[in-house]
Amino acid sequence: MDDLDRIDRSLLRLLQEDGRRTTL
Repeated sequence: MDDLDRIDRSLLRLLQEDGRRTTL
């Protein structure tokens, strides 16, 4: 479960970063 949690968080961070880049 911990691994999945870490992966989910990493994916969310990547998505957020992409969104910020696109908005900029």
